[in-house]
Amino acid sequence: MPTSLGIAHVHPEGFHHGGIEERKQGEMLTRMYEAIQRAGYAGAMVFEWHDEWAKRSWVEMDYMIPYERHIYWHNVLDPEQNFGIVSYEPKKKPFSGGERVYFRRSESEGLKEKNWTIEGLDVDHNEAFLFLRIKLNKDLCGAFISGSKKDAEILIGIDTFGDRNGTNRLPVDSLPALPTGVEFLLRINSKHRASLLSRPDYNRGESLFSAQRAFDADFVRVKLLVNREQVSSEDGTIFPGIYTDLSSLNYGNFRPMSKTYNSLAHWYVDEAKECLYVRVPWLLLNVSDPSSRTVLHDLRTDLPKGPAGIRAFLGMNSIGTVRTKGFKFYAALLIDGKLSDFCPRSGNKFDKRVKRFSWKTWNRPLYIERKNLSYPVLSEFFSKVCSIAD
Repeated sequence: MPTSLGIAHVHPEGFHHGGIEERKQGEMLTRMYEAIQRAGYAGAMVFEWHDEWAKRSWVEMDYMIPYERHIYWHNVLDPEQNFGIVSYEPKKKPFSGGERVYFRRSESEGLKEKNWTIEGLDVDHNEAFLFLRIKLNKDLCGAFISGSKKDAEILIGIDTFGDRNGTNRLPVDSLPALPTGVEFLLRINSKHRASLLSRPDYNRGESLFSAQRAFDADFVRVKLLVNREQVSSEDGTIFPGIYTDLSSLNYGNFRPMSKTYNSLAHWYVDEAKECLYVRVPWLLLNVSDPSSRTVLHDLRTDLPKGPAGIRAFLGMNSIGTVRTKGFKFYAALLIDGKLSDFCPRSGNKFDKRVKRFSWKTWNRPLYIERKNLSYPVLSEFFSKVCSIAD
């Protein structure tokens, strides 16, 4: 029962290959053991003790390029890397030092007079995620708390490589053009819905990796095939393929030490700190190897569709890549569906002077062990099983 944020197969009773929250992992493992006991078997083993960053699943391995470097980072989308009841996680915690202050609003812009504003953005990273910390004013931060009646939405365009790749427009009326093109759009609204959308020609689910220069505001959801179409050998019944929606982001606290920790969470609001926190798995941004700052970029539009298709026809490391110089971010705030603010700005336009967020490459990942939330569930269950056996 992998605790990965991605899914490789969907199961009709919820025993998916991936996408299992840590507490649920423990409950499912105990349920399976009880079924084994009822069947009269001699015993069972839990697979497995700890996470394995060196493994790969059929839905993700085509995109981990260079493949020989995938051991240097943690693909949290890959179920095969996340089976453990003991988690192996990056040692560096987000915003614990070394993060980049990407932009800050200045009082010269009338910050104190604004009731609704984005005050700043900080960026951080480790071997598993890109992290964003969006600093909001107090009233705006409260709009994203569960139960709020205010209609607020934040859009962040993410430029992952090349000033002339991607579009210079976000889907917001009266918003100025962006100084560079963006390949992805992060949308978070006050109704606890969040999505990470891609440009149509940079959609991993459709095997498109070109991200050409554009001037429209079109972004699409990324859906990945996980259950192939099946045809019954008895009566020819067709069982359609099943896709997972990689664009959907889950709300919840992703700090393991928090009492409200949710291992499948991508974003949450900290009202006390007046911040909105986001973590994005590297491969959701088509980063094929964060340890060498490598991103997917291939001009071909006739690549085989779906996971394993590319590898089957072309072999490993078949998708083209480039090394990025870093990321740029552009934020816009909507209130009641209308533009209220945007950053970083210079007057009535986006500020062109903001530098890319970059990070040092690495050849040695740093990690720590953590007993995940399934561990005490299994510990209690097996202590009872053993006492009954004795």
